[in-house]
Amino acid sequence: MLTAMVLLTGSTAGAGSATAALTARALLTGTATGAGTASGTSSATVLLTGSTAGLGTATGALRATSLLIGSTTGTGTAAGSTTAQTFLQGTATATGAASGNLGSSAYLTASTAGTSTATGALTASPKLTATTTGTGAASGALLTTPALNATATAAGTVTGTLRTTPALAGNASGAGQTFGVMIVAVRLTASSAATGSVTATLIAPAVISEVAHLEAGFELSLSESGLQVSVGESAGSAKVMESVGGVLALIE
Repeated sequence: MLTAMVLLTGSTAGAGSATAALTARALLTGTATGAGTASGTSSATVLLTGSTAGLGTATGALRATSLLIGSTTGTGTAAGSTTAQTFLQGTATATGAASGNLGSSAYLTASTAGTSTATGALTASPKLTATTTGTGAASGALLTTPALNATATAAGTVTGTLRTTPALAGNASGAGQTFGVMIVAVRLTASSAATGSVTATLIAPAVISEVAHLEAGFELSLSESGLQVSVGESAGSAKVMESVGGVLALIE
């Protein structure tokens, strides 16, 4: 059941569909060669955009704000129970991955052929860079803001429990994935032929202790009333998501 807004946009010839019980507002535009679908239970806002031949899908119980953008041939997916924000973008054919319990700051960058791996409990700001073709991976317990960038034919992945603001960007040939239990915000970007997916249960604002600024103009802060997520002035009017009974709700 969708209790707020579902927006699905595809920019070339193809199929776009929003399936669910819409109790507020639903906008569906299909203009791309492929399928765009928003389905499941949404209690706030689901935004799905597919701009070229490929698949864009948002499925599951979306309880706050999910944004899925697929800008080239490939698959972008946001699935699961979402109570905060999910961003999925795939920018190339590549795989980047950070796996484990993410709770702080982990950076993984793969720029050429080769293998680079960081495993274990990462509790501060570990950075991993691989500059040759191969696999780059960060796995373990990451305790604040994990970020993953793959800029060449290499593999990178973010998996596990993400507790703050993980970001995953794949801009080479392959797949970018973020999955696990996510408590605040997840961003994954894919802009060419590739697969990007976010599959997880995104659970309310349990462990935000400071304001986090997201790339898309979102601002997250924790107050006595719960987590608040604001959209910048560029959106026209500020939108705030507040924690209501442990679930984020979008207030326009």
